[in-house]
Amino acid sequence: MNTDMTVEEALKRLEQINAALESGKPSLDEAIQLYKEGVELSAMCKKKLDNAKMQITVLGEDGAEQNVSGAAYED
Repeated sequence: MNTDMTVEEALKRLEQINAALESGKPSLDEAIQLYKEGVELSAMCKKKLDNAKMQITVLGEDGAEQNVSGAAYED
């Protein structure tokens, strides 16, 4: 799996994997490999989205901008 992949690229690949698995064409071994790749891509997307969420600027109660650090989720 390419860890430099963007979330959008990973989602596109997940769609391809889903289509292949739904088609029923892959052999059992191929299906297992596709499923494993899908799980890894899903985890990568979650990690990147969690990191992005932590970096979003949050408005404080007084309207002042506060930056939330994503250090806890960095690679």
